[in-house]
Amino acid sequence: SVSHEIKTPLTSIQGYAQAILDGTVRSKKEIQKAANVILIETNRLHRLMLDLLTLARLEAGTDDMQVEIVSVKAMLQNMIDKFSILADQNEVSLTLDEIPDVFVQGDGDRLAQVFSNILDNALKFTPAAGKVEITAAVGENTVLIQIKDDGIGIALDEHEKIFERFYQVDSAKKYGKKKGFGLGLAIAREIVQSHHGRIWVEKNPDKGSIFSVELPIFMNKRYQQ
Repeated sequence: SVSHEIKTPLTSIQGYAQAILDGTVRSKKEIQKAANVILIETNRLHRLMLDLLTLARLEAGTDDMQVEIVSVKAMLQNMIDKFSILADQNEVSLTLDEIPDVFVQGDGDRLAQVFSNILDNALKFTPAAGKVEITAAVGENTVLIQIKDDGIGIALDEHEKIFERFYQVDSAKKYGKKKGFGLGLAIAREIVQSHHGRIWVEKNPDKGSIFSVELPIFMNKRYQQ
């Protein structure tokens, strides 16, 4: 799987570099185009290497987690602020329900990475005039955060597979969406599990998907003295 992901960008880099060296591309415009492709593909390889290193460290339990007290409410509001422009560009309604004032213990940046990945996918596969909604509910000792979309959905037999390394659903190809590496959700699962939580996906009763992340509560502001 790794070799497959590396082969395509390397082929492009090699081809355009050779074209510059042997003079096949001569004009300033052609050279700039070739250099731009090389830059894009090297950046893609760099992202792949970073994702692979992150996943390896998470799986080995050697990732350097910066443990702190994280406000669920503030973290999810930051997600809205971060993705509101993308939602507007895609003409998708992005909403945040009333979020309970609870706290979890963990690495805030890593947890934000989990929700960024889910939201990015939700907005990518939700059509114009669709909606993406973030909700949260408190259990006895946990907080359940859900991201609901009315997008194209995920087949039932793929609900577990999407958390595997390099697994990608056919939806991207079918709907003309740009594919990633299939590592985002695998990393998200490792992050959630390292926080003693759970992550899963289910079908939205109306349309689309519901991604759920359940995390243990460190503190509930309601009960603070």
